[in-house]
Amino acid sequence: MKGWTKENFGEKLYQFGLDSFPIKEDDHYTLLKVLNEFTLIASRNPVFKEHLIGVQGEFANGFRNILLKGKEEGVIIAVNIDHYAKILALVMDNISRSIMLGFEIEYKAVWKETVNSVLVEEAKI
Repeated sequence: MKGWTKENFGEKLYQFGLDSFPIKEDDHYTLLKVLNEFTLIASRNPVFKEHLIGVQGEFANGFRNILLKGKEEGVIIAVNIDHYAKILALVMDNISRSIMLGFEIEYKAVWKETVNSVLVEEAKI
């Protein structure tokens, strides 16, 4: 999180999400397609399920670390950081799946609202 400051925190978090969403035929898109296949296998195989739970946990933990940094900077309003980290991870995951499935959603606006939901008023984008 080098370069994340109180002044740019909201914009950095927003851009982090935008940069992570899949664009057809890029690496994120391919990775998510593989992850979707892995999810199907995990629903039938406990070993794969355990690995998938670990991946999901690491994903949420990444957001937890970002939110803890924001709390230090005084730009995060979230009281329960762990819950908000999971909310960010779940929204990002569902936006990514929607993009991959070709659903026409205003994903930038949805992600912006999600990011703003954890920020103090002065840090909102």
